[in-house]
Amino acid sequence: MALIKCPECGKENISDSATTCPFCGYGIKEHFDLINQKEAFDEKKQKDREKIQKQYEDELQRINKMYHPSKPSWIATIFKRINWIFVPASFLTLLMILCIILSFCGIAEEIDFWIFFGAAFFGFIAFATWKIIAVLQT
Repeated sequence: MALIKCPECGKENISDSATTCPFCGYGIKEHFDLINQKEAFDEKKQKDREKIQKQYEDELQRINKMYHPSKPSWIATIFKRINWIFVPASFLTLLMILCIILSFCGIAEEIDFWIFFGAAFFGFIAFATWKIIAVLQT
């Protein structure tokens, strides 16, 4: 049993188990019952919100798994992280440019030019295609 202050008239030293205030007649028991009901309702509402939030997150995870069922292969992950595709593609591009320059300068013979240029060109196309496919799969 605790002594409280009346919420209506402000008088002190009123028992918290009293049904009404002895000074003003305010229903103290009803007042605290309403406060307890409000607290219980707020607690239930918070639990319901947490439950709905958890259901939402679970559904979102299920949908993500449905649209992204598998992870990319470990090789694709490595190449995506370090982006090594640009190293061979750049090398092959430089090789094509070198073949063209040597051909115009007359240093390379015609057959050598077409062999190097063809190899570099098809290598570049292969690497570019591989990069496009890797990007489309992620």
